[in-house]
Amino acid sequence: MEYSKEDLLETLNIHRGHNNISSTLYEKLKIYIENGGYLDTEDWLFFIEYKFENEEILDIEELQKKRHTLVTFDTKNVLFHLKNAGFFKETNCSDNVLKDKKVKQRQFTEESMLIALQDNTKAILLDLEADVCKENSSYTEYLKDMEELSKQTFKPTEIKETWDSDEGPIEISFVSNGNRYAVNPNYWDDWYDLSEITKKINQSLEINKAGLYTLTSEFTGGQEILLLFLTDEEKLVIERELKWQIVKL
Repeated sequence: MEYSKEDLLETLNIHRGHNNISSTLYEKLKIYIENGGYLDTEDWLFFIEYKFENEEILDIEELQKKRHTLVTFDTKNVLFHLKNAGFFKETNCSDNVLKDKKVKQRQFTEESMLIALQDNTKAILLDLEADVCKENSSYTEYLKDMEELSKQTFKPTEIKETWDSDEGPIEISFVSNGNRYAVNPNYWDDWYDLSEITKKINQSLEINKAGLYTLTSEFTGGQEILLLFLTDEEKLVIERELKWQIVKL
């Protein structure tokens, strides 16, 4: 799937806003895109990762052809390790980082995280400010999202979400792997309180040797969190090969 000139220019402006590229490279890429040039995932990662000196920026099209000869972010190597960690079994890595609007708006310390997010069967960005309220059955939806993320390894049944009032108290209960779990999340206005409910999910997944993980604060921040569903073996691959600092929720 190819994206429009407007989409490419928007992404370019986002990268410039994050200081991922120099002003000189920005102007050359802008002209290149406006004249009909196209950038795929490896192009974006290449121009972000490789630290060009101004005199090195000659012709964008020529640099694209020569990028494999320069020191750059090794996308193929990252994909190899992600596949060993269970990613991209059911989907291919898109040829463009514009696949998900949330992805292009996010600035990660590691570009490998951006690639991982293209497989939403293993990794998702969750907005913690999610209009959480009684009418939306927000925690029920969260449980269903985690069921989908885990490809039904986590399969909750008998889900009950009760609110005594619009501001709580709140009780969530569900059955998983033959055990019943119940939690009382705090009422935080529009925001999720996911600490205890996710701990219960992970308790129920211990028998499967799997769990829900997120990044340590060194890698992320703000109101969105990266959620990963990993087996114990996949977690070791992520930590050993990609050097991500992840913790079980």
